[in-house]
Amino acid sequence: MWLLPTVICCGVLTWASFLYVGIKAKRPSWLAAAAFYGVVFVLYFVLADTAPEAADGTTTTSSWQSTAASIFMLAVWIGGAVHALVINREWLALQATPQDPATTSWFSASSAINPWTLDDPWRSFVSQALTMQRDITTAAIRTPPGPMRDRLQAVAGRVDTSMTEVWQVAQGGQRLVEARARIDTAAIAQRLNQLPTAGPFRADPSLAEAARALQAQLDTATRIEREVSSTYNGLVLLNARFGEVAARVIELSARPHALADVAALDTAVASVVLELTAIRQALTEMDRYPTGR
Repeated sequence: MWLLPTVICCGVLTWASFLYVGIKAKRPSWLAAAAFYGVVFVLYFVLADTAPEAADGTTTTSSWQSTAASIFMLAVWIGGAVHALVINREWLALQATPQDPATTSWFSASSAINPWTLDDPWRSFVSQALTMQRDITTAAIRTPPGPMRDRLQAVAGRVDTSMTEVWQVAQGGQRLVEARARIDTAAIAQRLNQLPTAGPFRADPSLAEAARALQAQLDTATRIEREVSSTYNGLVLLNARFGEVAARVIELSARPHALADVAALDTAVASVVLELTAIRQALTEMDRYPTGR
């Protein structure tokens, strides 16, 4: 039903549809889409209203206002309908999941995470972690009320908090890749090899200093490459740990009386936290290297 206004109202109520699901699902991204479609519709209305008229009182379709208004209308109508269809599957999944007001927050740790702002492989790491985090939360919510549900919700809360660090580590990995791409090691090595090292130039201190500076640039590139590899491998392990936690939470949600098995789950969550701490410390150590070291 929420899709109908986006299709049959020519884009007039697209913003209202996204506002409805955004409020119901407490999704800032859907609320932002509602604001976007509302602004675009207002622009369409203003342009259509200010378009020049012909002598018979009809709107001149050849004017730039009419052309722009038509583009905005199609963006809101067709674009909004397609956008709504894309998110409808996620909306239906949310509707099918029992929501516990005690564990649902307007802005959880993962609500502000947008993996699509990253490039692969960092995008994939974050997307996979978000999927497993949702699986953990859903399993905890569906557990029958009791001690097991309380324990699993506590685990889900720790995992949700960890998502912020996963996001920051992935962003750090992408920044390292982008930084490495700006260092042209081939050109630097060529310049280093072209420095004269024989004859009267051998003892020239300026050339020796130039060689040291060029080598320092190559060393920096190598250090960044090592850190990118370390961050990548760490996130591979981290996602494996998340998968382990998700599988155990799903299992225990179906065995609410197996409280003795929760200790193993706590150990798995601790492994996730330790892995995140190790990756973050490695990135911090990278920041401490002085320039040219």
